[in-house]
Order: sequence, then C-alpha cells, then structure tokens
Amino acid sequence: MVLIATMKLLRVNKNLLFLILFPVLGIIVFSIISINNTIKKLNQNEEISKLIQLSFVDNALVHQLQKERGLSYAYVHSQGKIFNKTLFEQRKATDIALVQRQQYIHKNNLRKHLSLKGDIQININSLADTRAAVDGFSVKPADIIIYFSTLNQQLIDTIFSTIQLSNDSAMSNLLHAYYYFAKSKEYTGVERALLANVAYDNCLNLPVMKSLPLEIVSIRTMQHTHFTLFKQFADKSLQHFYQQAMTNETLDKINSIRKYGLAELSIESWFNLATEHINQLHLVENEITERLLIRLNFLASDTKNTLIYRVVFSLLSLIMTLFLFFKLSHKIAIESQQTKELAQQKETLHKFKLIVENTLNSVVITNPQGRIEYVNKHFAAMSGYRSEDVIGSNPRIWSSGNTGIETYNKLYLAITKGKYWQGELQNRRNNGELYWAKTTIFPVKSVDNEISHFISIQSDITQQKHDKETVEYLANYDELTGLPSLRLGKDRLEQAILSAQRHNLIAAIMFIDLDGFKQVNDDFGHSAGDEVLKVIGQRIVKELRQTDTVARIGGDEFIVIMTNVKKPQAVNDVAEKIINSVKQPIYYNHAALRVSASIGIAQAPLHGIKSAELLNKADKAMYKVKKAGKNNFAIYQER
Repeated sequence: MVLIATMKLLRVNKNLLFLILFPVLGIIVFSIISINNTIKKLNQNEEISKLIQLSFVDNALVHQLQKERGLSYAYVHSQGKIFNKTLFEQRKATDIALVQRQQYIHKNNLRKHLSLKGDIQININSLADTRAAVDGFSVKPADIIIYFSTLNQQLIDTIFSTIQLSNDSAMSNLLHAYYYFAKSKEYTGVERALLANVAYDNCLNLPVMKSLPLEIVSIRTMQHTHFTLFKQFADKSLQHFYQQAMTNETLDKINSIRKYGLAELSIESWFNLATEHINQLHLVENEITERLLIRLNFLASDTKNTLIYRVVFSLLSLIMTLFLFFKLSHKIAIESQQTKELAQQKETLHKFKLIVENTLNSVVITNPQGRIEYVNKHFAAMSGYRSEDVIGSNPRIWSSGNTGIETYNKLYLAITKGKYWQGELQNRRNNGELYWAKTTIFPVKSVDNEISHFISIQSDITQQKHDKETVEYLANYDELTGLPSLRLGKDRLEQAILSAQRHNLIAAIMFIDLDGFKQVNDDFGHSAGDEVLKVIGQRIVKELRQTDTVARIGGDEFIVIMTNVKKPQAVNDVAEKIINSVKQPIYYNHAALRVSASIGIAQAPLHGIKSAELLNKADKAMYKVKKAGKNNFAIYQER
C-alpha cells in the first residue's frame, strides 16, 4: 500500500511529494542521531562510572603506598634502627589494597582499558624486589622515593584519563578537583619522607629549616600549585568542607615546624604528626568520592530518562509523520483541487518545522550552492543573528577568519561526497564576539539520489575551551606575578642548554633570593609583600633580553635563564643591573619598602649540562652570597 500510495502521489504532484519527504527524512535522521548519541552516552557513563570507581580503588592503594614509602625511606636511612615493626604492618595493609585493586579490575573486566597502562602493572610487580632491597639495605633512600612516587603518579593519573571521557561540566570539575587534590596530597607524602630524613640527621631546628634542600622547597611549591588548581575547580561547599577538615592542632603544628623548626621533635613524632595530617587530607578525598558517586547516579538516571523520552518522542513523531503523509497521499489521490493540496502541504511542513525549531542545538539548512534557506531559534540565540539577517546569505558571514583554509577544504570535500563532517569551528557572533562551536554537517539527498540540502548542527563549547586554557595557564604561570612557574622555568632552562650546545655559546642560570623580604611581610603585611614580589618581577624582566626568562619558583625566590650568551662577563653585567634595580625603594601606602637581592650563578657547559645540576649549583652559590653579607652575586665554584 505504501508503494501504491507513493506512485499515485508521484502522478499527482512530484514537487509536493519532495517537500513532504524532506522533513520526513530530516526527522528520521534527527531521531537516529539523537537516540544513537543517547545510547552512546549511556554506555559511556557506565564505563566512566567503572573507571571513576577504579580511581577510588587506586587512590586507596596510593594512600597505603604513601605510608610505606615514608616508612621504607626512614628505615633504610636509619639502617633499620627505626620503624622495623611498623613497616612490616604497613606492608600487610598495602598488600590488602593491592588485592582489592586486582579483584575490582577482574570483576569489572577493565583490563582492556588498562592495556595502554602496562607500566603500572610492571611497577606493581617490582614491589617485591624493592621491598627485598629495603630489607637488605641495598637501595638508596632517594631511589625509594623515585620508585614509590612514580607508581603513585601512574595510579593518580587514572583520574586524569577519566576526565577526558566526561562531557558533564559538574562531573569534570569534580574530577579535576579530585585529581589536583590527590596530586597535592602525594607531594605532602613526599615531604613527610624527606623531612623525616632531615629530622633524623639534624632535628628540625631553625637553621636547618631555613636552609632546606631545593628538592623540599620544590616539593612544597608543587603542593601549593596543585592545591591552587584544586581550589579553582572545587565549589564553595567542598572548599568549606576542606576548611573544617583541616582546622585542627595537627596542621597548626606542621605549619609551625615548617616556619620555625622544632629541635626536640623526633623522627617518629614528626612522622606520626605528618601522617595525621595526610589522614585528614584523605577524609577530604573520601568526601570528593562521595560527591562523585552522587553525581554519577544522577547522570545515569538522567540519561536513562532522556533515552526513554527520545525513543517515545521519535516513535510518536514517526507515527505522526506516517499518519500525516498517508492522509495527505490519500487526499491527493482522490482530490484534484490544488488549493486543498497546498493547504495540507503547508500544515504538514509547519508541524515539522516546530519539531526542528525546538531542538536544543543550532540548526542551519542551506541549498547545494551554500545559500541559507532556514535557521532555527537556537541559532539566533547562539550567534546573535536574526533569521532575516542571514536567509539567502552564505554561512561565511559568521566566520571568524581564524580557521585555516585546509579545514574548510576537508569539510567541503566530505559533504559533497555525501559524507558527514564533524569538527570544531571558531565563529564570530553578530556583536563581534568570538565563540567555539562543535559542528556536524551532513548532506540530505532527494529521491533521485542528488544532494538537495546541507544540514548543520552546532553546540557552543566556548566555556569548555576556556576551562582547558585556564588549567594549562595555572600549571605553567605564577598566579601572583604572572611570571613563568618553576615547571615552565625548568623547561626553558632545558631549551637554553640545548641551544647553547648547538651554537657553542653559554647558557646561564641565576638563583635569586630577596634579602629583607620577611621583614617587609612582618612590618607591613602580606599585601605589601605581594606588591614587592610583583614589582621586583617586573624590574628583573626589564633588565633582560626578550629571549631570556625570569620565573618565580616559590616564596621570595626567582630564577633567571639567559640563552646564547657570548661572553661570561655579560652574565655578570646583568646580575649587577638586577641588584641595582632590586634595591631601589618600592613605595606602598606612603611607605618606602626596601629589599635587596642575593644571586647565585651557574653556567653551561662550564658547571654542567643538566638543568637540575645547574639549579643546585646556582642555589649553593646564592647561599654563599647570603653568608658573605647579601646584596651581591657569586659564580659557583667547587670547594
């Protein structure tokens, strides 16, 4: 009957049939895409749920490995004099967490997701050898830190892998907060182990605390950086929970030890105190996991409801479409009045237009020549253009001009061959504002198998792009001064060393510590100290070439990287300029603030070609300046 009705309709009015079939084809395509995407999202949410819960299991294992790392480190460093029994008990707790991880992976068939992460299992398999080396004192303490920290980093990174799968902004923010908090907690665990070493050798007295190794200073900087990133993604309620969890005597004692030291504190006391602090951090991790589970349950329920709605909506739409189509076919077959045919056609097209008009994405329909024939109301909301502004025009009127011609060439080649094209395009709103749109374009063919129209479906992803750029910026730049961070500074130093080797020139690193900065903070407050750091950073930049770099690495410490220096004297000249510039007064609230600079210098290849080695030697040279009276510079010399 469908064939007979269609043939009759073709005999009566071929053009009218095409006008009816076009929206029918459109609703079928939209229904298939919508339902298919919802099913994919439902399956993806299930996989994400498994992976997120795996990250919970991994993080529980990390918590045990962190404690075993600190105990093993202190045990080897003391040649077995401390933590003998405690280490044995901790290993049993770690083994329980390992077994739970293996059981979860096997139960949920997650091995396929971990096939690209074989290094984790390799490092887990190496745990027995590492423990044997600890028991036989045949491993260096530093290598213990490296082994456990590498394994913990790999386990924590399973969180980051899950972030890339999530399309929900609230879930993404929670996962980002979870990831950066876990990273900050990991560096807290490393600090616990390293300071245990300091406590065993020297006790935590004030002189030792003021001359801590650069490694510990760097670890604290990474703690602060990742905690700052955690706050960027945590909402107010989560930040409030953190404040309540961390308001206790343990944190106050640790902050006091970091600042003033404590000669009477034993290694066992320090380790227990630090462990209490990390256990409090673990409570915050547990709170985040609870919130993630709540969000997962909500998304699963919401996606299932959406699938049911879309299936029902699609079926009703198709039933309505078929009903209207056959009703119109019957009327056209038995009636010859043109007016009735036209009225029925307009009514049917109007109903289909309502369906497309109320879809949640921007929809643009063009003819094969690229002229716009239709836009829905969501297009107007996204772009700022009214339909009357664009009908008859080419979509290039909202192009930003920033998308490469090769992208448009690939787009055109795909759709003219009858294929889908998907990608991201940067467009320009009617008010000139730029925005990013996730775009799908596909052709619609007539009954003659000729392309009759192109349909473009777009969603605004500007905020997602902005969030990604914000994360990258905070990871590479200091939030207060806007200068490169220690991470980016190290990368620039590596590049400077390679460039110097290629051109047979010199690369120089200056380690700068401000003299008198603590006095400014004590006398005028931290806001005055912040102003000093910003002004000093700007002054140092003015004394450098565009190819050089100044980075703030934490507190009142900066590093300067000079690239492709022809003569060593040029480095000395720049150091003198920086010293003279830094000691100039800084006026703040009618007060003249004064600080000076102590600078240590190391050069490549004279003092080495490894960035860590050069940083360490520049740091040592700076401390010699401090001891000699400050406000000067010195080049590293072997003793």
